[in-house]
Amino acid sequence: MQQLNSIYYNFTGTYFMKTLSDKEIVQAVRKLMTSQRLYKDPELSLITLANKMEVPRNRLSRAINQITGKNFSTYVNEFRLKETLRVLADERYSPRFVQGFYKEVGFTSKSTFYKFFKESMGISPAEYKKQKKAESLHKKAKK
Repeated sequence: MQQLNSIYYNFTGTYFMKTLSDKEIVQAVRKLMTSQRLYKDPELSLITLANKMEVPRNRLSRAINQITGKNFSTYVNEFRLKETLRVLADERYSPRFVQGFYKEVGFTSKSTFYKFFKESMGISPAEYKKQKKAESLHKKAKK
């Protein structure tokens, strides 16, 4: 694993010089994604994230590929999917809400959202919502 001298943001508001490994770069990306919810930005790109982290674009891309085995888009879409699953499991949101929800989690198009969801989960978002509702009703009936 190659290392790079770069400015590293420690999430407390200070910067310092550190040699970053691929693993550390991906850990920093993960922390940014979860703490700042960067995945919700439909304009998020490899270039904008690399600039934010002050890491060369190709270095960031290689780190994500080598550590996760995924390309940048797939990696970011997995954060979006996780947020989608959290919201779809919530009974307060109606199936109508689901139709426009893809924008809320950072997907730029409905077709990309549905395709990624179905490839990842094996069912459509609406089917997932129905499944979660049925599970919830089953749990309530057992009580």
